[in-house]
Amino acid sequence: MSVSNEKKSTQSKPISKWKLFFNNYIHMYKTAIAGGLAGSMGKSVTAPLSRMTLLYQVNPELAKHSLLSAYQHVLTNEGILAFWKGNLMSVMHRFPYSAINFTLYEHLRKIVCSKSCLNTQENISIRFMCGSISAAAACVTCYPLEILRTRLTAGMNIDIDAEVNGQPSKKPNVTSILRNIIKYEGFKGLFRGLGMSIAVAVPNIGTSFAVYGTAKDYFLHSTHVIHKERFCDAKTGKFTLLGGLLTGSLSAILSSLLIFPFDTIRKRLQVGSNTVKNGVFNEMASIIKHHDGSVIRGLYKGIIPELLRVIPMVATTFATYELCMNKFEPYNNDIV
Repeated sequence: MSVSNEKKSTQSKPISKWKLFFNNYIHMYKTAIAGGLAGSMGKSVTAPLSRMTLLYQVNPELAKHSLLSAYQHVLTNEGILAFWKGNLMSVMHRFPYSAINFTLYEHLRKIVCSKSCLNTQENISIRFMCGSISAAAACVTCYPLEILRTRLTAGMNIDIDAEVNGQPSKKPNVTSILRNIIKYEGFKGLFRGLGMSIAVAVPNIGTSFAVYGTAKDYFLHSTHVIHKERFCDAKTGKFTLLGGLLTGSLSAILSSLLIFPFDTIRKRLQVGSNTVKNGVFNEMASIIKHHDGSVIRGLYKGIIPELLRVIPMVATTFATYELCMNKFEPYNNDIV
């Protein structure tokens, strides 16, 4: 009896390790799918405001008009579908971008807080650090798709070969934009403005995850939350849809106000501003000068449509992520 029990115990150890490894792998897979779907949903819902914000940032003439006038201008000249111009490319970029962000963030924060690393409780600084690292990795990996998406959405691609031969320019598409970038800018053109993008993405995503994670922790564990059942499911210990929307909105507002001026510079670098060769600070000075020396009207031009876009986008993203994970994993599993 003792021998057979020993055999059973020795056989159970490798099974439990493999099961733990399998559970971790499946959890990462589910996180990636949930993150990708969440990012795609958030991007598609707010595509019209995303395009208006981009046009405000890179088109000085359009930026002189009010938001309502700009909407009417695009609607009259391009039609209603123009508000979703480049959205397919946006989703192709956003799915892997968000999948990498959420997967790395969830995995890193558990590793950092584990006994084999810092052996500490998760806090806002750890969330910011893990969110920042995941943002940098996602930004570098998906940046060529970001370049293509930005130029397609802005509608600023020029068919140089057609102009040289005196032929009318064709309607820009992903293939023509990619061909022109490689032909006239080289492969480095696919990473134009990468440094500025990382400088924007790292604090932006880091702040979003830090605020979101901290607010989520507060709602889940604090005894001072009014109507706590609306934000948390007492049976499963999971966040509800309303909880995701609220905390996502808070993180969106704070991160947007901090990052928007740098995002404006980043977008102008991506579409190929004429002053890009003079450097980031000269580009910033040029924007301010163009708006009569006003920092607010210059660097924060388009902040209203940006907030109208970012708040529902980030709220939808986090809420969709929580909803997907609740479906994928109804109860908390032993994932390490």
